[in-house]
Amino acid sequence: MVVPSKGHHYVNTLTTRRRFQSLFCRELRNPHTFFKRCGGFESRIDVFIKIWFPDVSPVGKKEVWGMKYIFFIDDDEMLRDMFPRVFRSWKRSWTAEAELRVADSTEHLLEMLDETREENRVLLITDGNMRGSRGFDLDGDELIEAVRAKVGARLVRAVIMTGRPEEFQAAAYRLGAELLAKPADPDALKRIVTEFVEN
Repeated sequence: MVVPSKGHHYVNTLTTRRRFQSLFCRELRNPHTFFKRCGGFESRIDVFIKIWFPDVSPVGKKEVWGMKYIFFIDDDEMLRDMFPRVFRSWKRSWTAEAELRVADSTEHLLEMLDETREENRVLLITDGNMRGSRGFDLDGDELIEAVRAKVGARLVRAVIMTGRPEEFQAAAYRLGAELLAKPADPDALKRIVTEFVEN
């Protein structure tokens, strides 16, 4: 598929519009990738939806175009380095896409959340016992509350991983979060992440 460069006026005629819509639907599974290849048209997404998909409602638009983000945070540097490699191995079997962001402090994570858009969906995977480590001023349950206050319903799922699960059972239940005992079962974590990405 030949993707027009930024600035080309390729939707001037009905014929061009129909041809381009057909190519778009047939060859690209991920609209987010399409816009990157077109040179960063994300800011004009509403215009393109109105041109190509006039019957899409505002709610439907968010379901179609929303990117999924997975935020991983742990005060253990080794785990922060290891998780992206594991994540990449999982991605090979997925039909959908998600972007991984790894935070090295609670402040860093909250800053990265500011970069996501309203239509994005978030999965947070957090260590439980972090307070007191350098750069980590919240424990996992407190961080989930802070993230939820920041992004609201966009936080569709949260996971707490901890070596002391008994300390977080009540908080996990109250927050509706998954609770995994460290060392976390990789199959259980893969299941949670895959369900978030694929659904």
